[in-house]
Amino acid sequence: MEAPTLLEVIEKSERVYLDNSILNLDVNRDDIQRSTGADRNRGIQSIVLRLGAASNFREVKYWPVQRQALYAQKLSALIENNLGLQSTPMIIAEYESFITALETSLEFLNAHSSSKKKGKKQRALEEAIKYHKSTYELFVERSEFSEKVALVARTLGDARMHISKDGKYVKRMGRTKTEASKGDTELAAGALVYAAEHSGDVAIITADSDVVNLIRNFGLLSNQDFLPLELRSLSLQSKVKVYFPSSAYWVPHFGLLEAAYVPAYGKQSVTSELTIPVQSTAGR
Repeated sequence: MEAPTLLEVIEKSERVYLDNSILNLDVNRDDIQRSTGADRNRGIQSIVLRLGAASNFREVKYWPVQRQALYAQKLSALIENNLGLQSTPMIIAEYESFITALETSLEFLNAHSSSKKKGKKQRALEEAIKYHKSTYELFVERSEFSEKVALVARTLGDARMHISKDGKYVKRMGRTKTEASKGDTELAAGALVYAAEHSGDVAIITADSDVVNLIRNFGLLSNQDFLPLELRSLSLQSKVKVYFPSSAYWVPHFGLLEAAYVPAYGKQSVTSELTIPVQSTAGR
């Protein structure tokens, strides 16, 4: 099976939802390569931890901040040019907290660094914040709230559908929390409800195995009377596909992404890959 590009996934899907684990992903090669298999979220927010550990700009390495700025710029441009890219209110709120943490780090580092030591590190961090804020504003404009999504999200959370039922997509580092993240359940619910109300396919891009399980396990709930009629169907799972970022090729060129197709519950999953197009080949 030939690997599609991200743009091809966007083109063949009516709606593509981005998780916060993608929006705030640290594109440091080492962190992502250590985050393999179903637990790709090890590197999440490590850029914030890295900045928080520094007492001034002298202690900050330039290249992780530069990569974050380039990633934020390309992501922002991709979202601006594709109206089908969407997220949900709680994910957007989580993303806002990430941006606030970057701004707090910038303020602290500026206050504790001489002008000579700021230089390109400061500019790179300012660029990262600028493009992340641009993405945040785009998603706020596109954000939608639905009582139906809230109902399905509560249902998925109460039933703990984020926990693997068959030993697949289990976190390799750290235990799966007993309670599902409200952001994760809202994201999965948003995709399921959209798929139920529209004829086209829906995709989720995430680095979190809990989101995969929420979709995979939906079949255990799809015949429940308390769900809206249009959601009582296993066919929804064949309309919602979940994609992971590739641990091997995410950096430095945002090249290949590994996609995990999520079929109806109980069937074997199929993997493929997709690519994020880049505007520059510098550094190849």
